[in-house]
Amino acid sequence: MIRLAANITLLDWALPMAARPAEAARRGFDGVECLFPYTGPLPDLISAREESGLPMALINTPEPRWAEGARGCAAIPGESAAFRAGFDEALICARSLGCGTIHVMAGVTQKDGAFETFVTNLRAASDSAPALTLTIEPLNAQDAPGYFLNDYDLAARVLDAVERPNVALQFDSWHAARIHGDARAVWARHAPRVRHVQISGAEARGAPDMSADAERELLEDIVRSGYSGWISAEFIPQPGDDPDWLCLVRAVLDGVLELREG
Repeated sequence: MIRLAANITLLDWALPMAARPAEAARRGFDGVECLFPYTGPLPDLISAREESGLPMALINTPEPRWAEGARGCAAIPGESAAFRAGFDEALICARSLGCGTIHVMAGVTQKDGAFETFVTNLRAASDSAPALTLTIEPLNAQDAPGYFLNDYDLAARVLDAVERPNVALQFDSWHAARIHGDARAVWARHAPRVRHVQISGAEARGAPDMSADAERELLEDIVRSGYSGWISAEFIPQPGDDPDWLCLVRAVLDGVLELREG
C-alpha cells in the first residue's frame, strides 16, 4: 500500500522540529521523513514521533557542513573512515526512531576512484545493517554542484556493482526532471530499482500540482508500475500552492490503485 509522508525538514510549518510530527498527523499524512535528525535532541524527536503515531520513513546520513555545500562523503576517496563514523551515527538514529530506510549521501567529488569508493562503502554499510534499506539518490547539478551521483544511469551502475538486496534507488521527481528532462521517462527506465519516492511541483519545487498533466501522469505511472512504498512530499512551500494538494494527490493515487487492484 502506498503511503504519503511529509518531509518535516522542508515542511516546517513555522514550528519547532519536535512539533512537526503531530502537525503532519493533523494534516493527514501517513508518516514523516527527516533529512537530518542530528541537529536537535534526539530524545525529543523520538518522543514527538511516538506521540504523533506516525512512522519515520527515511533519514539521511549526517552532513554537519551542509550549509557550506558538503553533501556526504560515501563516494569521496580517502573519507571512508568518516563515512563509517557517520553511518554508525545514522544507524543509532534510525533504530531509535524506528526508521527502516537510510539515504546514503555520496558527496561532492569528481576524483578518480569515486565510483569504487562508493561501491565499497555501500557494500560495507549494507552488510552491517542487513535489516535496513539503504538508498542512493541522484542530485541535479544546479542544486548540488559537483555531487558525484548526478545521473540515474550512473546510479543504476552503482547498484549493479554493489549487488546487495537492501541497497536501492531513491527517486525524486524534481531531480529526475532536472537531470534528464523527463521524470516519467526516468521512472519507466528505473522503477524496478526504486524503494523510496519523493515528489514536488515541477516548476518551483513547491507543492505537487495535480492540474499539471506531467505531474499527475507521473503519479499514475508510479502506481501502475506496482510500486507500493512511501511517497514523500519533499518541497519548499510556495505562495501559490494549492491548499488542497494533499487531498488531490491522494485522490489520484487512490483512483489508480482501485483500477490496479480491481
